[in-house]
Amino acid sequence: AAACATSFSTSYGKNPDYEWTNCDAAVPDLTPAGSWDGFGMAMGNTSDEAMLLNGSGVRVDSAAWGGASRAGVTPFTDFEAPFSSGASLKRYPPDTDRDDCSRDFYTSYSPSPGVVAGN
Repeated sequence: AAACATSFSTSYGKNPDYEWTNCDAAVPDLTPAGSWDGFGMAMGNTSDEAMLLNGSGVRVDSAAWGGASRAGVTPFTDFEAPFSSGASLKRYPPDTDRDDCSRDFYTSYSPSPGVVAGN
């Protein structure tokens, strides 16, 4: 998922699976769902959380960075806020989820969206 599919495509040479702004009619838009404090369709570079919900609105998975633990997930905190431009969180190993982002992720300065590497 990306904020704007056209910007993503310019950077990475392919469209994202979803976008949260209506930049490209060919890319499905994510739909806001939720009413918890601070909800919005923008990612914070100092502290935030991305949540994946099922069709019933139940959290299936999430990734959090900065701030306190939320939704039972320990956030990734090994960075100086705000995140550097071009930096991204990458899960390693890609098949492990401990609900502890401080152990499950690292900062990548060479993002590779859609590519799963390392095991």
